[in-house]
Amino acid sequence: MALQTLPPPGRDARETLRVLRAIPGILPLPPRRSSLPFSLIQESVPLGRLTEISGGPGSGKSEAVLRFAAEHPQGRLAWVEADPLAFPPAFASLGVRLERVLFAQAGRDAGWAALQVLRSSLFQVVALRGLRPGEALLHQIQLEAEKAGSAVFLLEDEPLEGGSWALALRLTARRSQSLRSPDPLRVEAWKAEGLRMAG
Repeated sequence: MALQTLPPPGRDARETLRVLRAIPGILPLPPRRSSLPFSLIQESVPLGRLTEISGGPGSGKSEAVLRFAAEHPQGRLAWVEADPLAFPPAFASLGVRLERVLFAQAGRDAGWAALQVLRSSLFQVVALRGLRPGEALLHQIQLEAEKAGSAVFLLEDEPLEGGSWALALRLTARRSQSLRSPDPLRVEAWKAEGLRMAG
């Protein structure tokens, strides 16, 4: 599969949509729902809302999002990151079909790329890695996620401080140190209001 790149900022959304629609397998999204189940937590992941997943390097943030995407193979995944850290073979090894993934390694334009991806309404799952969005960008992402009906994951090493008002769900990823654990990845979930849910 060829790496797809988005047009640079300054071009209108029509050009971005043209590029996105040229990706094989781009079809209309499945019917809208308000949330999707996720096997790592008891709560469903809300659509049209922001979910933060935090944890240090190697904690399993990316793996958790990829497992969520693999559990919903009918949808498409947009992986937007500031630095080129994505490793496509890892996506495939977790069951994510690469022909359903758009990789946008956008550097300092990652915020712009995230908004374009959401405005396309073509992706059921959008992962934003390394953005550390400010309040204004976070608000724009929140509004576009709502319009698109996408599950948007913000992957952060540390929980967001000022923008927690925009989140519907907070997840914390960590790996179990037990060698007996059948699945070393653990995810704890909190609703945005701070209520802890079993995970």
